[in-house]
Amino acid sequence: MIFLNKFLLLTLTAGITVGSLCGCAGKKSGGDVPATTAPTASENSSAVVTTALQITTSPESQPEMRDIKPAAGTYVYDNANVLDTQSFSACNDYTGWLYEEYLINAAVVTASDLGGKTSYEYAAETYEKLYSGRGSGLLLLIDNVSGSDILYKTGSCARYILDSDQNEVFYWATKDIVEGKYKEAVLSLMKLGEKCPEHIFDNGGIFTNEEVGELERLITSGKNKLSLLATSNSTDKTNEDVLRNYYERHYKDGDGIMLMLDTEHRSIIAHSAGQLPSGADAALKKAGESASKGDYISAVKTAIEAMKG
Repeated sequence: MIFLNKFLLLTLTAGITVGSLCGCAGKKSGGDVPATTAPTASENSSAVVTTALQITTSPESQPEMRDIKPAAGTYVYDNANVLDTQSFSACNDYTGWLYEEYLINAAVVTASDLGGKTSYEYAAETYEKLYSGRGSGLLLLIDNVSGSDILYKTGSCARYILDSDQNEVFYWATKDIVEGKYKEAVLSLMKLGEKCPEHIFDNGGIFTNEEVGELERLITSGKNKLSLLATSNSTDKTNEDVLRNYYERHYKDGDGIMLMLDTEHRSIIAHSAGQLPSGADAALKKAGESASKGDYISAVKTAIEAMKG
């Protein structure tokens, strides 16, 4: 997690070293951030705190945005009323896109009253309210009380968003905030979520970075749209319900196949709105045998090979 005090930045020039940095986010609302329904799988990754000391003098260019559709839900809470209508829509649409495409529990929050909490406490509690502290999360808090803006990361976001990338983006985003360019700051910071894998959603931290890279290459080598959720389901939901929830979130058009590896029950299943490839049942049975023995990488490879087409 990284934060930079924007009040202090008013007296800084590029190249000066600064002290601590942190991270968090939310949704658009006129008042307090409400609790919302969280994803059903239970992933309890801890948020990571880092310290950044060196600030680069090269500004980060404004990220090139994708063709983002209007978000169906709300992912930005502008409690401090710093975003105009167009800016709010742009930030909300992009954050919603991360929520669906990368399965990141994403949010942006602006605050002018932290209720006596520190920036970190407010960010962490907001993430808990929004997502029950689960999954891979990216929550940006723009704190207009103390000026300590925070990027709060859990799961894959804490793993794949490196400090070297984050620190530079955060510094220049903070300068944008000081100048009142909130939309530019939010979009550049939230775009860090695209550092995470696009098809392997390892919310349980089950695989190494090398294994995730290998699985990404394997899963994209076929003709079928395919993705993998790797987690530990300790909720009262069945794996089938958990997988269906994530599938509908990620494949809005119903065109794709999603696998789910559950290390809690040492099992692997698949879901699709259409027909699974021929031989899928036999492959899943074989993959399940590997998963039952704790050989998760073999289980996943077997399932992917059968599903990728």
